[in-house]
Amino acid sequence: MPDLMGNMLTPVLGLIVWTCVLQFWGLRANIVAIRKARIDASAFYALAIYSHLVGVSDAVNIGLAWGYVGLQVVHALVLATSKLAPVRFYLVQVMLVVLALIAARNVVALLGG
Repeated sequence: MPDLMGNMLTPVLGLIVWTCVLQFWGLRANIVAIRKARIDASAFYALAIYSHLVGVSDAVNIGLAWGYVGLQVVHALVLATSKLAPVRFYLVQVMLVVLALIAARNVVALLGG
């Protein structure tokens, strides 16, 4: 059984996972508000730092992290040039899935998987 209380970074992972849950819940509950929402990039930074410090910075997580960066760039370009709400909406959802995948891989590693 992993020591869930023994690492100062574990609460950070918990908060990131909770943020992902709320984002998915919000998508289901209020699609209009989510279209206007953006993922806070600070969640990505915290997750990247957590992954690195606890040793879950393997090739898959690094690839996912670069994918997230690329999606952020595309999202910013769409926002700056066309403001196409449907495109931005789908980009935000894909970014959320990428963050959730990285968080899930950290949870699996924490639980000894």
